[in-house]
Amino acid sequence: MDESRNAHARANANAHAKVNATMLDHTHLVAPTLSHLGECPAIGRALSAIVEQSLQTGKRFPHTLLIGVADSSKRIIAATIAAEMAVPIHYIDLVQIRSGDALHAVLRHVTAGAIVLMSGIDCTHEGTFADLARAVNGRERLKEPSLASWMREMTREEWQKNSRQASLKYADFTVILTCRKSHPAHATYLRWVERHYFTKQYEGGEVARLSRLFRHTDRTVDDDVICLIAKVTTTFGVRTLEAANAIVERMRSSGIERLDKRTYGEHFEDMFAALLDPKRVAAYKKKLERLEQAARKAAVAEAMQHTSTGATTNAPDAASNISGAIAA
Repeated sequence: MDESRNAHARANANAHAKVNATMLDHTHLVAPTLSHLGECPAIGRALSAIVEQSLQTGKRFPHTLLIGVADSSKRIIAATIAAEMAVPIHYIDLVQIRSGDALHAVLRHVTAGAIVLMSGIDCTHEGTFADLARAVNGRERLKEPSLASWMREMTREEWQKNSRQASLKYADFTVILTCRKSHPAHATYLRWVERHYFTKQYEGGEVARLSRLFRHTDRTVDDDVICLIAKVTTTFGVRTLEAANAIVERMRSSGIERLDKRTYGEHFEDMFAALLDPKRVAAYKKKLERLEQAARKAAVAEAMQHTSTGATTNAPDAASNISGAIAA
């Protein structure tokens, strides 16, 4: 079993080898295996054990709810699970599902064991949850409670009834829901969800995501620069893919093969000019100024205290850990 999983992981890694594509997309963010999910290591370990159990027993992966902010790797987790299970994955935006018929039209093509990633449950109509719960639990759509439909059913031959009933049943697939707001798994409309996880966005996770992206390009970005980029994306709310594409595009247009700290500082404004919100930048600069003023006051107070006692010291700068590339 381990050998088959490792072989699939190697095949998945080869499929996402370095490319000269003009744009990076979500496929380049997918980790080869759950153990490579550096931005969510604890979740990766928990899910890896479930995947192993599902592969050994031949059962589908449990229905799962992933809750987290943007760029917290919810979609990446689902795609990595599908890669580990070696099953297809289908993407559905529930905001576009307006009726049970629309949901049936999508789910009727899903094969057994596949993973259906559904986003947009934060803005989903209540009726969609009922249809989805029915599809997950009953695997059969409700029959039309009208006299005309009942008469049509009576006139059908037995083989037609069996064929029709078979066409109304869904395969045994897995549903993975993603949302940004908190949806309790014990809620009435989510009682069928078997597991739920909370993801988050932080600098360490962004470093893992950016490192994975840059490995799929024809350019080299130093590790310390990746840390600076992660600080920018988390501080100013820049999407990971947008930042990576802007940097790679700038490197290609300027003929830069390797991005180090010096080169990053020289091209910082050009790379992020179209991505940074001027209001958020101005607010961040004011925050830095307040930190510097507080640090100066603390240094003066400490110096006066030590002078009165006959001792001298050097006060640390409170804002010394802030990246110079971010600050003006």
